[in-house]
Amino acid sequence: MIDIGKEKLLSIKQVCDRVPGKRGNVVYHTVWHWMRKGVSGVRLESCPVGGRIYTSEQALQRFLVELAGGNGEPELTAVPAPPSPRRTATVNDERRHERNAQEMEQRFGIKRRPD
Repeated sequence: MIDIGKEKLLSIKQVCDRVPGKRGNVVYHTVWHWMRKGVSGVRLESCPVGGRIYTSEQALQRFLVELAGGNGEPELTAVPAPPSPRRTATVNDERRHERNAQEMEQRFGIKRRPD
């Protein structure tokens, strides 16, 4: 239970800014889902204040610890970076260049310079 007098309140937006996701930070709907439905039976504690829903730094910490298995610290796992986009069309490029060279020779009589 969140103790408003002792815990630092966070808006959903502030939680989004603090928690990394797969592609940047988590989005508003994700945090809302954590508060309303939970994840694996664990819900992020929240409380209404002045018509808005808040959680706290401590509640977020408790939520992450519980999801990590309750060992006292959130589990940090290294996520491999996605592979960088690489050009794999080199064979296709060579074929295209060869076709272009043949077309230039047929149409305009321009021969390709030897490499």
